Amino acid sequence: MRERLGVALFVLGSTFLWIVPPFAGSLERATPLADVLHILGVATIVVFGAAAWALARDLPWWVHAARWAAALGLVTCAAVAAVDVAVGHDVLLGLDVLAHAAGCGALLVLATVPALRSTLGDRWRELEARRRPWYLD
Repeated sequence: MRERLGVALFVLGSTFLWIVPPFAGSLERATPLADVLHILGVATIVVFGAAAWALARDLPWWVHAARWAAALGLVTCAAVAAVDVAVGHDVLLGLDVLAHAAGCGALLVLATVPALRSTLGDRWRELEARRRPWYLD
């Protein structure tokens, strides 16, 4: 189960490529603003990847990496939304940014509230203990 959440973190982080305008091709690459958004996008993807790897390996620092990933993801979403409003692009990008911000907010809550982490961890252990191999059925 831990590995599945790690994959979910990695997928959420990698989809930041779709909303960052320099990657999506909706902003000219020669501007300083495009450079800032590009750096934010790459940093967000790298930190999400590190958090996913740490979670999948059950490393103790995955919580800190997840917090940083969520915070950086929210900053990236805010920057992309600000540029989108200033440039006047489409509504679909705004919905994508909103979905990414909601995912980052949920991750931030999960990584910050210890009761949620322990409850989720207990539930994972319970499910793993009850799961029987297919060949025993």
